[in-house]
Formats: sequence, C-alpha cells, structure tokens
Amino acid sequence: MDEFTQLFVQDESIEMIGGGASKHASNKWFEGLAGIREIVDGDWSYWGDVKLDVAGAKITVQGI
Repeated sequence: MDEFTQLFVQDESIEMIGGGASKHASNKWFEGLAGIREIVDGDWSYWGDVKLDVAGAKITVQGI
C-alpha cells in the first residue's frame, strides 16, 4: 500500500472520488493522502486480484 500511495501527488489537497459519488463530502469522496489510502485499502480488501492499466490511463488536469 505504501508503494502504491507514493504514485499520487504528495499534497494533502488531493482528492479521490469513488464510484457513485455525486457531491463533495459524500461517503465516496476522499480528501488527503490518508483518505486515499482508506478507500484504496478498503476496496483492495474486497476486490481480489487488481490490475491497473497504467499505460492506457487518461488523466485530465484542470486549472494548471
């Protein structure tokens, strides 16, 4: 988990939105690195063998 979370921007203003989140502060909207760790750890505990398509990922950055 530590190695995976190092892939994220190391800034406490980071946010991760889980499936089904429709508004800020819902139970699927996580803020900060601890929040991201919480959602990923919880999901991975139940998903089984997870594989990420890093090469095929599309990332959009707004406001830079």
